[in-house]
Amino acid sequence: FWLRFVADAPTGEPEPGPALYLKVDDIDDYYGALLANGFTPSTEPRRQRSGAREFLIKDPDGNALAFFAK
Repeated sequence: FWLRFVADAPTGEPEPGPALYLKVDDIDDYYGALLANGFTPSTEPRRQRSGAREFLIKDPDGNALAFFAK
């Protein structure tokens, strides 16, 4: 896992703060499973400059969880 601290975020991004990164095998399947179970991610899967695809969701305490696949 990765932990990221951000001073500020570009427009349209979730608010700044720490994010816990969790690797999954298939980002689209995982995103679809969350939607099918009633969860509402903060972002849709998107490709980052690093080449990884990721999406963000908040846990019940408001912490950002970033799921990613390379």
